Amino acid sequence: MKKKIVILASGGGTNAENIIQYFQSSKDIAVVSVLSNRRNAGVFDRIESLGVPAIYFNRSALSSGFLTDYLNTIQPDLIVLAGYLKKIPEELISLFPDKFINIHPAL
Repeated sequence: MKKKIVILASGGGTNAENIIQYFQSSKDIAVVSVLSNRRNAGVFDRIESLGVPAIYFNRSALSSGFLTDYLNTIQPDLIVLAGYLKKIPEELISLFPDKFINIHPAL
């Protein structure tokens, strides 16, 4: 079974695109979803042709449990913050301990 990566991005998406392209031919690892808190983030256009589902979520998705439910459904092995511009709630971190990595520190 492949290891699953979820990417959170808020900007242009060059890091997300590079990560997806890097693992496209991997037998062991797959990027299964890209999530963004900005509806007009460039990441959506950049990865559109790469076959990875991309989802916009707003602030209420955090408080309503949507994001938690979505990640629980996927059960990612790694959650990559690739220029994600918001603080990850402590609750979310505790639900996915040792799964987060920030490759492009933002604010």
